[in-house]
Amino acid sequence: MAKKDKAPRYVRVANVMTTALLARYFGVTADSSLEEFEQAVVSHPLFVLQPPLVQGRPQAEREELRFSRAHVQQ
Repeated sequence: MAKKDKAPRYVRVANVMTTALLARYFGVTADSSLEEFEQAVVSHPLFVLQPPLVQGRPQAEREELRFSRAHVQQ
């Protein structure tokens, strides 16, 4: 199967998984109101993950970070 044909399937799977996770762990669904989401976040903290800073790192480590970021973006 070609990559362009696989992508929409992955999107559908991701949507189903996301919906299932929301319902199971957070008690909300895609159709939940903003107020229901606000109630859910009280007991479920949210963390923002960011890549590490590259300055001051050895050259090999910077190359590895660049390589991994390129593959994540594909």
